[in-house]
Amino acid sequence: MRLFSLDKRLLKCSEFIEGKFIVDIGSDHAKLPIWLSLKEKIHHAIACDISLFSINRIFENIKKYKVEKTVEPRFSDGLSNVKENEIDSIIIAGLGGETISKIISNCKWKNKSGKLYILQPMTAENELRIFLAQNKFSILKEEIVISRKRLYVIIKAEFTNNLYNFDPLIYPFLGKLRPGKLSLEYVKKQIINIENRILGAKSCKNIKKIDCLNKIMKNLNEFLSKCG
Repeated sequence: MRLFSLDKRLLKCSEFIEGKFIVDIGSDHAKLPIWLSLKEKIHHAIACDISLFSINRIFENIKKYKVEKTVEPRFSDGLSNVKENEIDSIIIAGLGGETISKIISNCKWKNKSGKLYILQPMTAENELRIFLAQNKFSILKEEIVISRKRLYVIIKAEFTNNLYNFDPLIYPFLGKLRPGKLSLEYVKKQIINIENRILGAKSCKNIKKIDCLNKIMKNLNEFLSKCG
């Protein structure tokens, strides 16, 4: 049977993985765990979902691609049904940033070191960055990918037990991104959002908020100039 291809979003997630034992939260079709198994990049994967419909679909795909020995479907609300000693890397992709934050926050062993978190928020990545910093997680790496004409942020993080005193005028908007072509496109979108927020603040005559947003805009434009 011919192996399917991953889109650039999931492919980048796969590149961020370390270790041979993974869990994929909100796995849906279990494409990423199955692909990793067939590529012999992992020893074992747990494909979790909270939807019984998705769990049944995971079962079907595992059987279809004959990876029953390496990919395990599991009904789990986030990481609630996953044990600390079962996995090295946690993938949470395709969910909103606030939902990802909630899943990590509700995990009983979230404050254990040695686990990598590969996170791909569909929305609210700024809020996710703040959550990670405030909960003693360090972002090790961030990259932007474009898939099906949409920009996605991929974050690689780990719990370090070090409280990160971040600059609220830049960190939530850029995290650990490096200057580059795709980062440039991402920052342009951030700037448009800030411009709209400035217009809203001006209509309310909120001088303090306008000043804060203008400082954020300055920082974003400085990063933009480094992208070439």
